[in-house]
Amino acid sequence: MVDTWRNAAVHIPTEDKEKWCKEGEEYERKFVECMNKYSDIQVQINPKKQRDKYAPDLLVPGYGECDLKAQRTPFFTAAKFGIHPRNAFTLNEKDVIRYRQMYPGIGIFFWVDWQNRESKGRNYKPVEYKWGVYYATIREILGIIDTGLAKLHSYQHRQDSAEHATRNKRGMNDDGNAKGSYVLSVEWITPILFSKDDPWV
Repeated sequence: MVDTWRNAAVHIPTEDKEKWCKEGEEYERKFVECMNKYSDIQVQINPKKQRDKYAPDLLVPGYGECDLKAQRTPFFTAAKFGIHPRNAFTLNEKDVIRYRQMYPGIGIFFWVDWQNRESKGRNYKPVEYKWGVYYATIREILGIIDTGLAKLHSYQHRQDSAEHATRNKRGMNDDGNAKGSYVLSVEWITPILFSKDDPWV
């Protein structure tokens, strides 16, 4: 595996899928704990994950099966897509393909907490802090994508090869990482919780 660092402020190498997955599980546990403690929405880890690690992350009354996307680093170049970096978040192309094919009724919670507000090694302006929980159904996300409002950003360092043609069609490179992500704005989806600072510290 190539040890590729993009933003030195991010503590996990971008290509280390295993570490990102483990961190994602920690975020799921904290999200469930804090949503149940500080909001009117009751959330639990989806019981199906006990036998299928690829099952949707959460089970939420009134929302059904949902995934959680914890967003910690702004998309610093989002302005080229017409979105202010403070409001921009990303959704992997491979996830969009999977949702479209397997979970057309799923909902997604986006937990924004800009912890890495500077891009070390690049001359990008620091992004103002933002914290919030936002929600959208995959149908709403697909509508935004299919109309062309959300643009696809391709990761140049994740190249295809003919060896894994099926994987490439699913939006993944040879290592199983996303080849690209759609860039969206929190202004396009539903705010659930928001705060000037982190209320879950």
